[in-house]
Amino acid sequence: MNTNNLPAIYYEFREPRDIVELEQMFKTRYAIYINTEMESFLTKNHAELDLDSYDNYSIPFVLFKYENGQKSIAGSARCIFDSPQKYENDIKTVAKKYNVSELVDEPPPYYFPSMEINEQFKNAIFDFKEKIKKEKKELIEVSRFMISKEERNNRIAFIYLEMLYAYFPKHISPYNQCRVSHASSHRRLLGAELFPKTSHFKKPNYETDWNILFFNTDNSASFIVERNPILREAFSKFGHIIWIAESPNSFFVKDGNNGLMQVY
Repeated sequence: MNTNNLPAIYYEFREPRDIVELEQMFKTRYAIYINTEMESFLTKNHAELDLDSYDNYSIPFVLFKYENGQKSIAGSARCIFDSPQKYENDIKTVAKKYNVSELVDEPPPYYFPSMEINEQFKNAIFDFKEKIKKEKKELIEVSRFMISKEERNNRIAFIYLEMLYAYFPKHISPYNQCRVSHASSHRRLLGAELFPKTSHFKKPNYETDWNILFFNTDNSASFIVERNPILREAFSKFGHIIWIAESPNSFFVKDGNNGLMQVY
């Protein structure tokens, strides 16, 4: 199905396309975290950029909002890998521009931030990383997952998680975002309780993390199973997906005439 014109308000999920969007994302992250219980994750700086050494090893995934032709960042997340990624040079350029290069100059202390929690977490991730290497899979961690205060509602938070799951299909994500200690923060920073109380892990179980996230929330398991391969294909082909609040169960991409083409 095609529509002739883009609506006045719509949302787009994708990576940043240039250094301007990347810089805007870091400023948005800082603004969302500052003066909240998550402020301890920030390194406060005069530039008001949320940057750390894990960003060089990350692929950012951003929720853009378009309203009457104006673009803003409504949310963001980063998926952390165990080696430098394609944004490393741009990130260092942004840091140098604002004289905060010390935030990103050194490599991160561990593969992932969750490994800094305690020895049990660190050892579990090491063990699991070796296990999936034999399956030719790569471990990533979803981090800095947030939505701006103006956009917080249950629907957009769940949709955003689903987009992450579709965009990174070749990887297994650790449970950093499922930690019970983050539950109250997610209620405030996302406007949603994403993680059921049953996700209190006695022992890390990476294989089922996404199942816990998606199959115990919002009674939407059947929809996600059905449309996930379709969304993955759309991301692979078009590099983005558009969501419209008025059509919450439909997903689109931009066509060549600046209209919308429905993919699900």
